[in-house]
Amino acid sequence: MIKILATLCRLSNPVDCHDAIVTGSEYQDLTMTACMVGMPSLAKWMEGYPQYRLAGWKCQLGYREEHNV
Repeated sequence: MIKILATLCRLSNPVDCHDAIVTGSEYQDLTMTACMVGMPSLAKWMEGYPQYRLAGWKCQLGYREEHNV
């Protein structure tokens, strides 16, 4: 499985950044190429987190521990 990791930074403190896993069941058939080209749905996902700005994203194969936003 491919995980999409979004790097989020607080608007109130721009140096307070962390990675959050974006990948959900709707991404289960995601290919590495599709992930690396860019995810239009990432902008929609970010609507739920107005206190953060998206500093970047990366694609990762395999397992990674969950981080709560």
